[in-house]
Amino acid sequence: MPSAVDALWGRPVEYGDKNAVVYNDTVYSYRAIENYMHKATAFLDENGIIPYSSVMLEANYSPWSVAMLFALIKRKCIAVPSLPETPQKSQMIETAEIQYVISTSLDGQYISEKISDKIPSHNLLT
Repeated sequence: MPSAVDALWGRPVEYGDKNAVVYNDTVYSYRAIENYMHKATAFLDENGIIPYSSVMLEANYSPWSVAMLFALIKRKCIAVPSLPETPQKSQMIETAEIQYVISTSLDGQYISEKISDKIPSHNLLT
């Protein structure tokens, strides 16, 4: 049975240029979000982020952040969303056994920082 992300991944073909997201008074189409999702997936590949990795997504509510969240979920990563100014970030990193922190810039670029080589052992993976 396909997941919600799998169903959404096919929406750009069906909805194309229809409005999907509004961010900073700019409208982004389903096709644009699909392009960002492919860019996010390529970024994960380039940075060696494999399925079941534990990743903190430090981002705002931009279309690039949404696309990265969908790419992480589709890859079956443990995605822990966080705003850049989240106060208890170190506790979140420890609790979720974060391996990578991905952040997004205001112009849609992704930045990855490897935090740990340790393979997560928490209950989400059992």
